Order: sequence, then structure tokens, then C-alpha cells
Amino acid sequence: MIKGCLRYIRELKSVGIGIYFEKENIDTLDAKSELFLTILSSMAQEESRSISENTRWGIMKRF
Repeated sequence: MIKGCLRYIRELKSVGIGIYFEKENIDTLDAKSELFLTILSSMAQEESRSISENTRWGIMKRF
């Protein structure tokens, strides 16, 4: 998921198109912001994995 998101961002960046995330104040045309976006994406992916794991555990334990 992260790789796909970053791939599209980099593809747009290569043709001079940036994405600006207002809430996070991230401009994908800025190198530092791309690093920050990568970190946020990794954290979101880990959170999703953890939720899925906890859901599976709950189903197995019938909670």
C-alpha cells in the first residue's frame, strides 16, 4: 500500500505536479515532506496491520 501511494506521488512529482495535504502541512514537491509522508504512511500501515491482527484474535477467542 505504501509503495503504491509513494509511486503515484513520485510519478506526479516527476511531471511537476505536487500534492498538498493541508491538515498535515505536507507538500510532496518538498523532499523533507516526502520523508515525513513515508513515515506517516508506514505508521498507518502498521496500525492497520495491528487492528487486523486484534480482530482475528477476537474472532478466534469469540469476543
